[in-house]
Amino acid sequence: MSDDGTDPFLPDGTHPPLCDGFRAAVGRALEPLPGDATLPRVCGALGAAGILAGVYRRTGRDGPVADPGRLGALLAATDARGDNGVTLGVLVQTASAVPLLGSAPAGSPAARVYEEALRGATTVALAATDAAAPGSDLAGLGTEVSVIGDELTLTGGKRWATGACVAGHLLVLARHRPGRHFTSFTWVLVPADAPGVEIVNAATDLLPGSATGHIRFDSVRLPADHVIGWPLPDHRHRHRQGQTT
Repeated sequence: MSDDGTDPFLPDGTHPPLCDGFRAAVGRALEPLPGDATLPRVCGALGAAGILAGVYRRTGRDGPVADPGRLGALLAATDARGDNGVTLGVLVQTASAVPLLGSAPAGSPAARVYEEALRGATTVALAATDAAAPGSDLAGLGTEVSVIGDELTLTGGKRWATGACVAGHLLVLARHRPGRHFTSFTWVLVPADAPGVEIVNAATDLLPGSATGHIRFDSVRLPADHVIGWPLPDHRHRHRQGQTT
């Protein structure tokens, strides 16, 4: 969507799930790129052409909602270039990371990175699979965030994070209190170059264009407003003391 709420890919004002205008625009954006273009370069071209913003046809309570037809057309065109790793990176960016960022309050760091991601000015890696638990056991993760006053501290590690080696930001799933209930976890937005962040290439021959990496967080300190979602600001001191309700 454009800033005024209109859809530049629907010249006649209709609202089908997919239109030739959008499909053609994706092709035009990708055509000049070399076959070995990296994920940031692909996202940069898509963002500059308005494609990444155009994937989302409406905004729901929890952030922007991708149009399935447009998302499918975008992924098909990206995959046709022959690098399945870059396709995976675009999928993670558009279907997971960007919608999560879009749920953040206006003016927050996450909201600013959301706008940058739509423009293709940055890429965001989703860091969920934990170094302390099997990949399928997200509730068993060991990466922890504590919030005291206006500062958070993040410690732990993540594995197999798509796009981590080229990302400008990391969206990290972390534990803020003991237990396996979903309210025990939250997302933390972390600049990839923040002190205490170490990213190493996963060194796999599978999907090399995905820039998949393993990440270590060694007492990474950031402003508390880099937390997305729970805990809410008025819970910061209480949850630190184990008294959150």
